[in-house]
Amino acid sequence: MNEGADIAVEEQKDFGLDAEGWAKRYKIEISLYEDDSRDWKRQCAQILKRYLNRYSISEAAADTGADVRTARVNILWSNVQTLQPSLYSRTPKPEVDRKHKDKDDIGRTAAQILERALVIVLQNDWVDPMFKQIRDDYILCGRGIGRVRYIPTFDDAQEKLVNEEVKFEYVHRNDFGYGPGRTWEEVQIVWFKSYLTRDELIERFGEELGRKVGLTYSDKKYEEALEKEGGTLPQPTFQKGVVYEIWDKARGVVSWLSPGYDQILDEQPDPLNLDGFFPCPRPLFGT
Repeated sequence: MNEGADIAVEEQKDFGLDAEGWAKRYKIEISLYEDDSRDWKRQCAQILKRYLNRYSISEAAADTGADVRTARVNILWSNVQTLQPSLYSRTPKPEVDRKHKDKDDIGRTAAQILERALVIVLQNDWVDPMFKQIRDDYILCGRGIGRVRYIPTFDDAQEKLVNEEVKFEYVHRNDFGYGPGRTWEEVQIVWFKSYLTRDELIERFGEELGRKVGLTYSDKKYEEALEKEGGTLPQPTFQKGVVYEIWDKARGVVSWLSPGYDQILDEQPDPLNLDGFFPCPRPLFGT
């Protein structure tokens, strides 16, 4: 259901300037995006079904209206395998150099340090699979998304920073959304969806808020299996709550909210100070 279809607003104060007002506004943004992208997500699911050769003969016959033989060639899979190495085939080799080729020993040394640091980062086992997942989403669904995540580590007293890490992450197409804009430069808000157990919610947001988030997420495959078995399967070990991490460029803040809770769970000023604010580049769009 589109929560924002019949709402006309001029200013944020029409929603409210408190945490509940911002939560309401963000939920409407998410609802509008979900309504607009529903057909695209359905098409992506059908394309992946064909790519994985899970498209049944009866479904193919219904689509084409023709007699489909049991022996078929998956041309989609073959075409994708051909395109993959032309777009990305192996982990890139970083090269860092000075912008101006003048005699600057400090600049040269800094470039060497930065290049060697990037080489170490790209040698991690998760880098190459992430790039390939983004590439395949771009080929099959017309949009591939990745993000960076800053992970600080503190000592037991939470007073001293003992380690810092930056990780690149693949983002599933269903776990990403963005606000309206004719170009990416006009987009003022993006969000990432995550699924947390009760223990993870309490660890992230504290005992009080962590217990207020509803555990509404259930795996679709589990639901299908449950229905097939007549509802006799045991419940999953851990149910999960849905949490949106919302990056608002106009406000310069990051907010966390859950669909089943009326207020913002947490809010922080710009934690990374990145160019462009968002923790992700412009997605790889097919069109």
